[in-house]
Amino acid sequence: MTQKNNNVIQFNKYRKKKSVDPAEVAKERLYGKPAKLTTDISLIDLNDRREEKAASEKRAVTRTVLSQFLGVFLVLPNKGLQPVSLHDVSEAGLSFDLADEVGSYEISETVTMRIYLSHDTYFSFHAKIANKRTSSGQGVVRHGAVFRKDDDSFKTLFYFTKFLENVSLVARKDTGDRLLGRID
Repeated sequence: MTQKNNNVIQFNKYRKKKSVDPAEVAKERLYGKPAKLTTDISLIDLNDRREEKAASEKRAVTRTVLSQFLGVFLVLPNKGLQPVSLHDVSEAGLSFDLADEVGSYEISETVTMRIYLSHDTYFSFHAKIANKRTSSGQGVVRHGAVFRKDDDSFKTLFYFTKFLENVSLVARKDTGDRLLGRID
């Protein structure tokens, strides 16, 4: 009669999974598999999210995270910075409005943009114009642009969009309850 040896530890059951960088997963999901690009990306339209959140709360609160928190600018060669109005942002890109008098960009053109976090702190990135449309009567051209995966700031943009997504869930507009002086 043979006895089965029960004191054998099978290590393959306890093997730890390899840690995965979320930015790399996003790159693969966004750019590695084009068929998934349209189905896996959720567009973050902060205006819609604000309206949904305001409707679900007892008191109406208007959230204006992007219009008052950030300064978004196009870098115009030999001309300086041109402010733009950021409309929405996703893991793959963003859309912005540019005044008619400034002009517009052509599809497939690469632009350099800056996002200012304060009056003197910013990060820049490159985006490729994917679409554009003129808003009748509003005096602006809406541009849709995708983030360039070969840009050094791609990982930063990924985390930045996640930050905005989470902030939009809890942000509130100050209704006059700011303190005068220092906060200790």
